[in-house]
Amino acid sequence: RKKNRGREVSVKADHTSRPLRIGLISRSFKTHPVGWMISGLLVEACDSKSIQFILFDLEQKRDFISKTIQEVGGQSYFDLTQANESQILEALDKADLDILIDLEGHQPNNHLDIYRLLDGPLIIKWIGGLVNSTFISYFDGILTDPHQTPIESDKQYSELVIRLPHCYVTYTPPPYRIEST
Repeated sequence: RKKNRGREVSVKADHTSRPLRIGLISRSFKTHPVGWMISGLLVEACDSKSIQFILFDLEQKRDFISKTIQEVGGQSYFDLTQANESQILEALDKADLDILIDLEGHQPNNHLDIYRLLDGPLIIKWIGGLVNSTFISYFDGILTDPHQTPIESDKQYSELVIRLPHCYVTYTPPPYRIEST
């Protein structure tokens, strides 16, 4: 538990009876930097008993990365390509999330404004449009590392800075050989 600008930041559920429910929302669950950076994590975590990832896809595409993400997401993968903002909000609420991780940031056509209407989950910014703080008061944290966000830069963030010790992303190499030039 920590305080972020006066708001108590904690996870609401007792996770001895059910897994921690973490929602990931993006339009980049495909051959895109976000897709490359999370697909390996999702494959590794798909059999976890302590964490359940729920995936909210805002722009479904068909390629080998999206296929991997959709397959490991299984029943916890939701195609919201055609959903309006109220339907997206309803899907997020219905998922009973402990944490919602935004993978869009301030990119065009984002849905950052609906997160303020969510009742319950911590709202965290991670990869995808991540260049600095969101400067949005209802974001509880930003997931980063000491290389991306040095400790002396904390005062430049409106969110609680959550640093992973080594690197804040994973990378899955493509299934084809990359030719050097």
